[in-house]
Amino acid sequence: MSDKPDMAEIEKFDKSKLKKTETKEKLSGGDH
Repeated sequence: MSDKPDMAEIEKFDKSKLKKTETKEKLSGGDH
């Protein structure tokens, strides 16, 4: 196990994080 996660894992994490952020913004978009 290396101390650096491999790029595929990082990309997958970024995509899921981005999707969560987009969903959150859509849900809270009406409040602003």
